[in-house]
Amino acid sequence: MPRHSKNNTASAVFTYAERERLTYGTQRQRLGTDSKRAFDACFLCLQTAAVPMSCPEGHVACKECVYESILAQKKEIKRALKLIEEEKRKEQAKEQEMTEAAARDNLAKAEASVSVTGAASTAGRSDSKGGKPALNSFWIPSLAPQTVKQIEVPKDEPKIMCLCDKPHTLLSAKKLFPLHFKRPSPSSSTSTIAPKSNVTCYSCSKHLNNGSSIRALKPCGHVLCAACVKDFVVSSKRCNVCDTKVRPDRGDVVTIATEGTGFSSTGKVEATKYDHGFL
Repeated sequence: MPRHSKNNTASAVFTYAERERLTYGTQRQRLGTDSKRAFDACFLCLQTAAVPMSCPEGHVACKECVYESILAQKKEIKRALKLIEEEKRKEQAKEQEMTEAAARDNLAKAEASVSVTGAASTAGRSDSKGGKPALNSFWIPSLAPQTVKQIEVPKDEPKIMCLCDKPHTLLSAKKLFPLHFKRPSPSSSTSTIAPKSNVTCYSCSKHLNNGSSIRALKPCGHVLCAACVKDFVVSSKRCNVCDTKVRPDRGDVVTIATEGTGFSSTGKVEATKYDHGFL
């Protein structure tokens, strides 16, 4: 086999290495730990949550950010409903105009048919005019074809949604509850490397990260690990930190949503980008 047959793209098969070298087409890249949001970070501003709040699905956000999102969605829904109402009024006016035009045409035809003199000539002229199609002209503004922007009317009334995951879930300000993360004081920390998240469990002081099973208690907002919740909270139905009554059967224990660590066991995220081969 000659040497040149071993060059790239010289083979009859497009190999994996040759495909990875392409700068066009569908590019895929698996995201690692550095590309994942910390579990105590706001899903709106992507920073460590200031005055953290959580929805019933366990998505963490800043209090200011989540309220701004709710208000912005309310304004957008109000604007969309106003546009829908205007579109409905235009459609009704258009239908009424078409009905009136059809009634006028029928009246004109009836008057032409009952007239004694000039009925045949009038009918002939109307037939000749009706046979000619109405041609549009790009040069005359009044005859130029016009496109009407159609507004899609949603089947259901738009609602405020949580924009953290897909499919989006319903979001209500009344169902938000505050969170209390336990963070060690800077003087007590002995490590010189700052971790991505310095949150610990309120009960066992275990370090929590995106790979941990984290639970939050709705009545008091304390954040614990899943083991402490199973051993202390579920059996006693009370928070072991502040002794607040907790009802796990009524959804008082919420699982904090995390994006994983990038490993196969705690979530795999792959980014996809498509580029055209030729411009």
